[in-house]
Amino acid sequence: KNHQVIFTTHSLQIVEDIFSLVKEEPEKHFRILTKINGKITQAGINECLLPYVSASEINYVAFHRITAAYFNELYGCLNAELASREGKEYLDQSDMEKFFETKGYKKDKEGRSEHETIFTYLRNAICHPENQKRSYKRSDLEENIEKLREMLKKLKEEKKKRKKLS
Repeated sequence: KNHQVIFTTHSLQIVEDIFSLVKEEPEKHFRILTKINGKITQAGINECLLPYVSASEINYVAFHRITAAYFNELYGCLNAELASREGKEYLDQSDMEKFFETKGYKKDKEGRSEHETIFTYLRNAICHPENQKRSYKRSDLEENIEKLREMLKKLKEEKKKRKKLS
């Protein structure tokens, strides 16, 4: 209780295990330090959006590490958040596409598929690697991770507002 431990690691397993020890208010117990333009700054744990401890997310927040796993976690979390609003366990692909379209994202935006937005295209490319016709670049992940994070932030803000009103 009265001790301070400084621990540094890039190990996904260790990061996940340590963060999972403290379920409530991890921002009081942990600091994420990151180097931006040669300067070390503190990245807030509150920048984490997933409802569980995710090494992929912590490494994204701390080191801006772009991974397919993190993209997939964000897509799944967004699906779960939207489904819960409708009293469902999950949304099917067509429901997700409708949501993305309401946010201004159109099908065939990147000229890859006339049947799905870039988010679903990437999700299917990640989850179905056997379909080798689906390729993507790191920059696709980077750009769309940020867009999914923005959508999740807005949904969480809306949820807080609704709770305050009720």
